[in-house]
Amino acid sequence: MTDWKREHANASERAIKHPLVQEVMQEFLGNIGRPHGALERYGLTKVASYVAQVARAEALGIDPESLRMSDEELDEHQRMLIEMAYRAGKPVFVVAADGAPDGD
Repeated sequence: MTDWKREHANASERAIKHPLVQEVMQEFLGNIGRPHGALERYGLTKVASYVAQVARAEALGIDPESLRMSDEELDEHQRMLIEMAYRAGKPVFVVAADGAPDGD
């Protein structure tokens, strides 16, 4: 991921961690009867993350579509995740889908 995209995501994450946002998210989870539901919290955090990133991009005059990872950025990110898992001693299996580049 390019540096400006990472900085943008980090700034958006800080907004999600703001006490006001966290209080509203906790209230919502309580209202749906799942105050400690991990899956619900993950989903709500993901929605909040996208909203924060798009709102911040629009406020800065950036096209929100430019926040999407390019194919090259996605490949780099996946390689980084694989390497992190490998270095942590986790078993790593890579399966190439039909039509995917085979690394030749």
